[in-house]
Amino acid sequence: MINTIQNIIEKKIFTLDAWVIFLLIFLPYVFPDNFFGYFLTVMYLIATFVWAYFLGLNLYAKLPGGHFLNLNKFKFHLLFPAIFFTFAIIITGGGYSITTSNINEFGPAGYIILPLHFFGFYCIFYTIYFLSKALICASTQNKNIESSDYMAYFFGFWFFPIGIWFIQPKIKALNSEHN
Repeated sequence: MINTIQNIIEKKIFTLDAWVIFLLIFLPYVFPDNFFGYFLTVMYLIATFVWAYFLGLNLYAKLPGGHFLNLNKFKFHLLFPAIFFTFAIIITGGGYSITTSNINEFGPAGYIILPLHFFGFYCIFYTIYFLSKALICASTQNKNIESSDYMAYFFGFWFFPIGIWFIQPKIKALNSEHN
């Protein structure tokens, strides 16, 4: 049952054209300051998480033997920021800004939030690293690649609205080769 759902999601997500994903990214900005805009933003964040999760699973299954990428580590690094930032937004009522002048307002929690915040961003970097390296390893079937080989995809994931124009066609091509 879970594999069936996963296959349906993968077929739908990985066959979308780049322009469709690009439009979905900017749709929340059309309605920025109302409930519908907030709803679209949350849906976009959930869709991005689901897309990254299934992309990681899909690419990991296509990797050549002997690679050094760890799927469980990827899952943790994807899940931690999603949970942490969600709780941080809920607990603080919409977000927070910790500076040297207001850290005392947060009390001891400020000294806990700050390292968790930095770790959350490290997790995002690791997720981008995993996806970009897995994309190149899976497409070339080469387990020994240099960081310069996947750096363009790293920045493509980091600057996603721009990167989607060359990442999604690569994903579509890779999935059509393996199907």
